[in-house]
Parts: sequence; C-alpha cells; structure tokens
Amino acid sequence: ASLTRSAPESLFFPDLAFCAECAREFADENDRRYRYPFIGCPRCGPRFSIICDLPYDRERTSMAAFRMCPACRREYEDPADRRFHSQLNCCPRCGPRLQLWRGDVLLECADPLQEAIERLRRGHIVAVKGIGGFHLVVDAADYEAVRELRRRKLRPEKPLAVMALDLTRVRKFCRIPRGAGKILRSCAAPITLLPKRRRQPLAENLAPGIDTLGVMLPYSPLHYLLSEPFLALVMTSANLSDEPLVIDDRQALLRLGRIADYLLLHERVIQQPCDDSVVAPTALQPLLLRRSRGLQEPLQFKRRLPPILACGGEQKSTFALSNKNRIFLSQHLGDLKSPRAYQAYRRAIDWTKRLLRVRPQLVAHDMHPDYLSTRYAEECGLPRCAVQHHHAHVAAVMGEYDLTGPVIGVAWDGSGYGDDGKLWGGEFLLADYGGYERRAHFEYLPLPGGAAALRQPWRIALALLWRHCPAGLEGFSFPPAWAGVRQMLEQDVNCPRTSSCGRLFDGVAALLGLAQNISYEGQAALLLQTAAQRVRDERGYPFALREKDGRLLIESAEMVRSCLRDKQKGVSIRVIARRFHNTLAQILLQVCRRLREESGLRQVVLGGGVFQNGLLLELVLPKLVAADFEVYPPRRFPPNDGALSLGQLLVAWGRQAGGVA
Repeated sequence: ASLTRSAPESLFFPDLAFCAECAREFADENDRRYRYPFIGCPRCGPRFSIICDLPYDRERTSMAAFRMCPACRREYEDPADRRFHSQLNCCPRCGPRLQLWRGDVLLECADPLQEAIERLRRGHIVAVKGIGGFHLVVDAADYEAVRELRRRKLRPEKPLAVMALDLTRVRKFCRIPRGAGKILRSCAAPITLLPKRRRQPLAENLAPGIDTLGVMLPYSPLHYLLSEPFLALVMTSANLSDEPLVIDDRQALLRLGRIADYLLLHERVIQQPCDDSVVAPTALQPLLLRRSRGLQEPLQFKRRLPPILACGGEQKSTFALSNKNRIFLSQHLGDLKSPRAYQAYRRAIDWTKRLLRVRPQLVAHDMHPDYLSTRYAEECGLPRCAVQHHHAHVAAVMGEYDLTGPVIGVAWDGSGYGDDGKLWGGEFLLADYGGYERRAHFEYLPLPGGAAALRQPWRIALALLWRHCPAGLEGFSFPPAWAGVRQMLEQDVNCPRTSSCGRLFDGVAALLGLAQNISYEGQAALLLQTAAQRVRDERGYPFALREKDGRLLIESAEMVRSCLRDKQKGVSIRVIARRFHNTLAQILLQVCRRLREESGLRQVVLGGGVFQNGLLLELVLPKLVAADFEVYPPRRFPPNDGALSLGQLLVAWGRQAGGVA
C-alpha cells in the first residue's frame, strides 16, 4: 500500500497521521484547538478504527457520542471550510477528554496529560489509549523502567519499538538511511527499522543483540504531546504474550492494571483494533513486515471475484474477503494461540463481513488441521478449500503483481503443513493460482522434540551434527538434556521431518553460539542476520543438488561441515554468518536456473518469512536479475504469514476457475 498521503478511494478509510494543516493549528496559540490532543480533519486522524458501519458518516462512528459545539457545527456544514463533513470534527469544548487512572481509581487532576508525563519521568509504566489500541509506555532512556516493563509484560528479549518527536531526535540514536526519513514522515507513520548508532543515549535493553531499532514518529497529537519532553519513549503494544491488542477501557483497567502503574484514557471508543505497521528499509526497496495501521487499502484485482473468505494461518494472522474485483486484507491480528485471540479474530471477521455487506460463498484455509483458523473455517458451514501453505505464499505475491503464472515460486519460511504430512519450508514450486508442482526443496531434517525445537535451536544444531558431522558432537557444549535428545534422533522418536529453510537458520545460529534458546519467534535468524550484516565477504560454502523422485534435493551437509571447519579454524562468527547467507543466495540462483532449463519459466516469485531478511534479499535480487530472471519480491504485503490469507483466497478462486487466471 502507498505510504504517501492521498484521499482513500475505497470503502475502508485508513487511519492516517495528523496532517500539516492540523499541525499548524495545533501549534498556533491563537487557535481554539491549540495543543488539543484530538485535532483532526478530512485528511488525517482515525477512520478505520472508529467506524461502526458504512457509509462513513459521523452518526456511524465513535464520534457520534460527541455533540458538536456551534463553532464546530458551522465548520462541519460549510462547503467552503476545510472541515466540511469532517466526521472527526471537535474541539476542547465538545470533543473527547483525557483521564488518568491508577488501577481502577480515576485520579482527580487538572491536567491528566502532564501528570502522565511526570509519572513517566519518575520511571513508571503508563498504558496510553491511542488510535487503534493501547501502548505500554516508558522513558526509552531509562534502563530500569525498560527492564521492569519487560518483566511485567513477559517479553524478556523481543525488541521494543520507540517513538521520537522528530528526525532530529531520531538521529541522536539511529542512522536514517536514504528513503527512511520519507517512510517515517509518511501518512501511515509506520514503525521503521533503523540501524542503531554504536554510541547512543537510549537504554541498551531496548533491542538486545541486534543492530536495528524500531522507530516511529508521533502520528496523533496525543502522541506528539507525550513525546515532546523525552528523547524517545518506548511504545509497545499493550497486550500480554499471545493475547490480542486491548482496545476497551474496561478491559484495559482489568488487564493492563497488572502491567501499567497508570492508564491514560480518553472517551473516544475504539471500534476495531489496529496495531502499528512495520517497515524495514533496505538498500533495494522498503520491506513491509506488518501491514496494519495506515495501510488498509484493498487490493484492486483486474478480474471479478466471487465472495470468498480466506482465514489465514496461526502466526501473524489476518483474514481476507473478496468483493467483486477488490480483496480486503484485514489488519494484523497477532497470533491465534489463545481463546481471547481467537475471539478477537472472530469478531473482526464478523465486523468486516457486516461492514462490506459480503456473504462469502466459499471459505479458504490452511491445510494444517490444528490451526484455530482452520477450526473457524470448519465452523462456517460453507464449502471449504484447503490451501497448501507455501502455495499460498507464492499466490499472494502473484496477486500483488497481477501475474497470471505459471511462475517459479520460491517459498522459504519457518514451516508449513505439506502434502506429504511433513513440515515444508524450503520450497521451489512451479505454480499458478489453480495449482502447483513441487520441483525442489531442502533435504528433510529431523526436529527432535517437535515444537520444543522451535524454542530451543540447540536441538536443531544437534540434529545437524548428528546427521552431517557426528564427530563434531563432542566439540559442542549442549544443555544436560542433550543425551535424551540424541536418543530421540537415534530411535527416531518424536522427530517430525522438515525441509524448512527457517529451521536451517536456527540450527546454524545455534552451531555458531548465537542462540541456544530463544524467547520470540525468528530470534535466532535475526541474530544470525545481524552478525552477517556489515561483513564484506563474497565467499560461500559448497552444497549439492541431487535428483530424487523427480525433484531436486538441496543437500546442506557440506555447508554445515564447512561452517564447523571455519569455526574450528578461528574464523570470525560474523564472517561465517555472512558466508552462510552467501551460500543460500547461490542455492536459490542455481535451483532457479535448473528449473528455467526444465520449464522455460523466467518469472521468479519470492515469498515466506525468510524473506523478511533484508540482507538475503539484497544478495538474491541482483543475482537473479543479472541471470535474466524477472523477479517479484513482496512489496505491498508482508512476505510472512501476514499475507497468507490473500494467497489462500486467490488459490481458492483459481481452483474454482479451473486454474484459469
């Protein structure tokens, strides 16, 4: 979706950062909206998060609760005024007001905002109600406050995003690469991943072990006022692990009171949760990692679609609905791992179907039988279409570029349920919307302990050594449980097989001593990428491509052995990490060349969570272009499971249309 300011042309009006005209009024001491936290106009402010129904008029939004004063009413009814029919129109006399709470006690104070700022200065945690949900906020320069926030939120290491008033302040702790400033200042105002300065004044525990920091600028006047006295504030979504974003005042007082010392509330009701979007600028293109606030425009498809609901996956869940030639991809809804998250997911689907007046005729879902999104599809009572996970990844990117296919689809991710009952994740498919053929993949690797290996990459490292280099087992320091895990491998008990490229990242990160255990999804791969990021080395490691059962099998044995040899020789871990990335780029190029020779196809589509790795993309794209491929990386939609529902919908349509795109 575009990051530039433009009038939305769809039924879904995105929430936009407050505009230059409102900012001028906000800063004008003679204006009646001077420093008013809820200033807005037709070009900015909350829309999506306050809609009750369509058409988008004030009486069908959360603003219906606020009766306009005579001055605001005159603006609203005057066609010559810039606030003509602005559904957000209000001022300090007639609009929302702030409240400060401690636990379930409303505090009597003349200025709740200044009181909240004072509490932040003292190291307290404040839950702040924003546009599409709550943030948990602390002073980003206060190490102890950040540590306490992590303890209470059960988030020991996952990076925390920060908000700073302007680019001048951002430059004190991060570098702003070319193009990143434009993204930060865009109307979507996403969290933007920026390289940290080596010496910077913020707390060291904001993003431990990685060299980037998620940064955003204030996108509402309330955020601006909060940020003004500080170099930066931590702004992290106000929810416990695996829980949905909190949007309701009552729920905030009940659930966030266990985390926050104070709660800064306001009277405008949030109708729909909408988390912050996340963008990673790379040397080649901005990479959208989370599509949510400010980026809710539908995909305009060139062909007419029947009404289809696609349910997405389990992690980074979204759903998609088609209506004529438009596909509405929901905002990011988080992981479906708890009853509350599942209920929030169901409510969001019901709300969107009602808003769009869509009654689906078909429901698409992932093949995995245990996903809650699959359960939802089963409960719909509609004809169902089960879609293979990696086919959906490829189809999502095809849909973004309106490709008809067939294409060479490269789907690399953590894992997805395969046709053979194994866990795929390092796939090369020849695909169109109606179907696919699996033509190459990484060799299967056992995952000792199944899901336990996702949290403990040392298990994957042990499996790599056991499979490829048994002599190396003695040279590594594994946890005491390693003997039992080795026995699992030898007896082939509780060792599901995976072809996942993401798990290969995890195992190599553990072999290099970067991540024996992890506390958040993707941590090991992120640490490996960080280690490799600033290294100049173009060498790679050997690998083998072998024909088996009509497919190419990518064998990683020599690559693993070479990593170990380099480590034993004392080669820098950072250099080894870079050579590992170089090797994956070479694998991708060589396999695509082989598939082009066999099929004649030149269009290569890249999808799956591994392509969140900006370094890998920077290595892969020029190689493919130089080899005369047409390359299509994700741009408007995330490479990860956040776009899975889009791909599912298009596959369901493609099958209905008999594969004709």
